[in-house]
Amino acid sequence: MQHVVLVRRSFLLPSATGGLGLEIGPILNSQGAWCVVSSGFPVGATTVRIKKIDDLDEARELWSDFQTMHDIGDLWPGDDHTYWELTDGKRTYAVFSAVYRPEKAYAYLSYAIIDPTILHTGLQRRLIRYRLQWARKQGAIYAVTYTLLHNYPSISNLLKCGFRFARTPRGWHGVGDGVHYFERQL
Repeated sequence: MQHVVLVRRSFLLPSATGGLGLEIGPILNSQGAWCVVSSGFPVGATTVRIKKIDDLDEARELWSDFQTMHDIGDLWPGDDHTYWELTDGKRTYAVFSAVYRPEKAYAYLSYAIIDPTILHTGLQRRLIRYRLQWARKQGAIYAVTYTLLHNYPSISNLLKCGFRFARTPRGWHGVGDGVHYFERQL
């Protein structure tokens, strides 16, 4: 099992040999760039970063690749969303998105699709928190999202991030039956 440690905007993905990681923290190197300093990781750890995807065609392609990997069908959130990837520059480990609706002061956290080789590492919670921080910066006063009824890992992660079950959230169109809605003040 791989372990992921968040260090500001960086994650460490150790090699498949396992091992627990201990976060020591980021430092500024002599060129003014953030470097990750950590201990407890096996040789071969990979530093990955969250990168905003500005090219919509690139976002569609990554989204399609991850949907195929998970066999979840066509779930393109929309062209108005902001998209990010978790990458080491060579490989993408997660693709996720959100959209801010200023007219109603909320952010919708849409899908986060994570590479199956790094599931169950706490990464989804970190991506939720990243999008909540982004939503606050946009001016949102609350966030909404939903998950399928039996998606227990997502339900658990949303609750751990401060979301609460909700009826169809205020001012939100909803997606119908078969889902749990969540809402959180920011």
